[in-house]
Amino acid sequence: MTKKIILMVTVLVCVCACTGQGILPPFPEDALEVNADLVITSQDDQTGDVFIDYTLTLTNVSDEVLERVILKDFLLPSEIAMEKDSFEIRNLGPGETKAVTFTVIVRGWGLNPKDQTWEVDFTIRIEKGDAYTEQDVFYYVVHLIPQ
Repeated sequence: MTKKIILMVTVLVCVCACTGQGILPPFPEDALEVNADLVITSQDDQTGDVFIDYTLTLTNVSDEVLERVILKDFLLPSEIAMEKDSFEIRNLGPGETKAVTFTVIVRGWGLNPKDQTWEVDFTIRIEKGDAYTEQDVFYYVVHLIPQ
């Protein structure tokens, strides 16, 4: 029985390798350097909502073109909302940096401004043809300090 399973797995690996399905893009942690910056753009005086432009910069530190880089599955604290739930970068070349800017709304902070820090987790997926790698340990920090 064990020999049959090993034989079936070997055949499956060979079929996948021959059809090109075995070629994976690099893992996000190995291929990307991620940095972030934020700028408070406005505040709603009635609700206290603070609007922030948040920019994530992704630099390809691998030696191959990354066909599709997708940022998704953002986990947000209840005080924070985002305008979109996913972002995509296409054909990020070796050594190239591209930025994704999006608006983050921190609800009610302007009515009670105090030092606050939130960590927001998200997933990065790199796709190459039909294959992909994915990592969900990336995060950015929103840190607000009253002026």
